[in-house]
Formats: sequence, structure tokens, C-alpha cells
Amino acid sequence: MGYDVDDNITSHNITNVTRSAAFDRPVKVPPSPEYVIQDIRKRLQDTIDKKDPEDTRSVKNAISAKRKLEKLDMILADLPNDMELATVLYTKVTPNQSKQAYTEFCDDVKPSFLKFLANNYSDDLKRMGICENGISRMKIGLEPSDVDGNLYSVSIDHIIERAGGGRLSKDSAQDPILKEYDKTAKPTLKINHFDNLYLMPNKVHHRLKNYINDLQKLSDTISPGTSKWCVMLVPKKLDGQCPYIFTPRADKQDKYGARIEVASFKGKLSRIHFATMRLRTALHKYHGLPVVRSLSGTMNTLARAQGSTVPQLLKKQKQDIANDNSADSAPSIKDIFHQAFSGYAPQDTKDQYDQVVHLATEIKGNIEYAFNAAIKAYDHGSYEEVEKLYEALSRRDFKSNYDRLKNIPHVQHGSIAEILNDVSSYKKTLKKRVTSAAKKKAQLSK
Repeated sequence: MGYDVDDNITSHNITNVTRSAAFDRPVKVPPSPEYVIQDIRKRLQDTIDKKDPEDTRSVKNAISAKRKLEKLDMILADLPNDMELATVLYTKVTPNQSKQAYTEFCDDVKPSFLKFLANNYSDDLKRMGICENGISRMKIGLEPSDVDGNLYSVSIDHIIERAGGGRLSKDSAQDPILKEYDKTAKPTLKINHFDNLYLMPNKVHHRLKNYINDLQKLSDTISPGTSKWCVMLVPKKLDGQCPYIFTPRADKQDKYGARIEVASFKGKLSRIHFATMRLRTALHKYHGLPVVRSLSGTMNTLARAQGSTVPQLLKKQKQDIANDNSADSAPSIKDIFHQAFSGYAPQDTKDQYDQVVHLATEIKGNIEYAFNAAIKAYDHGSYEEVEKLYEALSRRDFKSNYDRLKNIPHVQHGSIAEILNDVSSYKKTLKKRVTSAAKKKAQLSK
């Protein structure tokens, strides 16, 4: 097996794979999970026993250690049915290597993995708790959400951690599963191969797995290039069960099933920013597609023949159509682009455009929620929400995406046209409220 990810990473093989992936392989025999857990318990208990009533910091540390020990015991007493503790050799990589792995995962691997799950394991996703709308979004490479745009509280876990994958986080190879699913796929870091990925509810990912990891202070106690034995919560190797998706037993659905996460105003701002970054990547890929490049080249040629540019021609034809009420007016440049795209673009190209539409719709939904909350707060005398939302919509990355959406011929699509109009309207209203808030603040300061 070596240190390749050539089979699903489970408790059955993770010890050997991570040991092989270390930069300097340890000689000593791996400790058992029970031994590592006992070591964690001993360290926490020592902090409790050393409590000095006269030392405030000592008292706080002891209280914190007691809570951590109690929570650890609660977790270990009721582990999820398809996961167990396994011994792992954590080999720390540099922050830059970890960042490169994350960027590659977000841009090139995550969308394909979501599509792979939706197209091959839809029944398992339903058992996890994902609705049809969520699965439909996954089929075009987006995170699952309900029909109102609220995301499910799930995430994709790297079973062997990116920051502690050793040579897996450094070396690239062709992922055979990704290549089979996407013939154009390029080699990716081994840490990002599908067999090392696992879709999990955040309750399990963050509150259980990451909690146990954090107790061991893995990234703080060793330097890049060195290794440390630890214990992690990883999937079991189970026959007849999807190896890529956490599926809780029926009696544990309420505790561990996928749930909708309705964000606060602050959370909506974060989602606007995150979706904006995703939209930028989606637009970049969309504009790079052969069909789109070809059609865009044709549109540019038509525009230059009239001594204009595509954006200028789009604007002019929009005005001409508004002034011409006749039913038999000539098709606009948008009509031509849309008809050609719909008729000749392959399905993966259409999926990429659908991803743009879904992301833009998601941004619009979050803006709408934040806008209503901000206006309500403003009416009650709080101006901070209005100012923060206006600032978010005025950011250069948001404006750049907005301009790119506005200037492509394919904005004939009703969803994007509606999004553009709504966002423009929201921003105008916010600007008026921000200006008014500034005047009121100035008056109060006198």
C-alpha cells in the first residue's frame, strides 16, 4: 500500500498509511488507541489535581480540564455507529503546504466530489437527511441546501488531516476515481484523493472528531517535518455501507442526521462572502469553457463590426427593445447567445452555468435576509447592520463578480436578470440609509 491513498481510508488501514507517509518513519510500535486516550485523561487529571486555590490561573485551568475530561467521557460513551478511534501518525507539514492543499481541494476537488456523491450515492444522502433540492445542488458541484437557500450543517472531512498528512500533503498523483468520473481531471495531491474524503454532519466533524484532535494539541506541539502518534475518530470498514458518507442509524437520526443551519445576520454576511468567492471561481471556469469562448468570440466579432463592444451593444439593444414594442423585432445578441448555448453546449458546460446561477441565487437569498434584518434594526435605531451590509456589497470582489454577471450575454437567463435587479435595488436603498445614519450620528455628536 505504501503511502498512496489507493483504498478508502478507514480504521483498518489509517495507521499503516500515515506511518508510511511520514518524512522520517518512526521505529517504535504504534501505541493503541486506548493508550493514547489514557494519556489524554492523565494529562487532564494532572491539571485538575495540581489546582492551587490561591492561583487564579491554576483554578481556571483546573475547571477547564475538568469540563474537557467530562466531555471526552461523554463522547467516548456514545460514539457514532460507523466510526471508531484509531491510532494515527500525524506528520505536520508547513502552513504553505496545508494552504495549497486546501486551495486545490476547494477549487478542483470539492465540486467533483459533491457531484460524485450525488450521482452515485443519492439514497445514502437521503438517509443522511439531505433533501432532493440539496442533492440537485450537489449534482452541479455545490453544497446542499433546502429550497430557501439554507445550507445543511455538513462538511467534507479529510480523514487524514491536510495539515498532518506528511508526504500525502506534498506529493501529487492521478486519483483513479476522479479520473474515471472526470476524464479531464489533472493529478491532485494524494491528501485530496476521494478515498480520503468523507461527508459528515458538523455535529460529528466539529464536536466529536475535531474536539478529540484539539485535546491533543497536534499542530502546537510539533514542528513541520516531524511526527506524533495520536488518536482520531475515523470511519470503520463496513461491508455494504457507503464509504464516503456518514449515515446514522435510524435511532440516531435526531442526534447525528444532517440538519439545516439557519444563520444569524453575521452568518449571512459570512455566507455572502464565501459564496462570492465560489462565484468568482465558477465564473472563471464558465468563461474558460470552449463553447463559451467560441460564442463569446463570435459576439465580440459582431460587436466590433458595429464599432462597439459586447457590453455597449447589450446596453444599446436593451434600450432599443424597450423602445420597440413590436412583436417581430430582430433577435438581440443575448437571444443569439442563449439559443446557441442551449442548443449546442454539452451537459457539463450547462452544469457549470447552472452552478453560476445557483451561487448567484444563494448570494441573493442571503442578501435578502440580511437586508430585511438590517432595515429592521435601522428602524429600531441600530445603524451597524445597514453599514456592514452596504460595506459587504461594496467590496471589490463582490462588485467584480456583479459586473461580470451583468456583462455576459447569457444574462438573458431569468434567474440572473432577477438577481441583478434585486441586488441593485438593495444597494441603492442601503446607500440612502447609510447616508442618513451618518447625518444622524453627526447630529448626535454635536
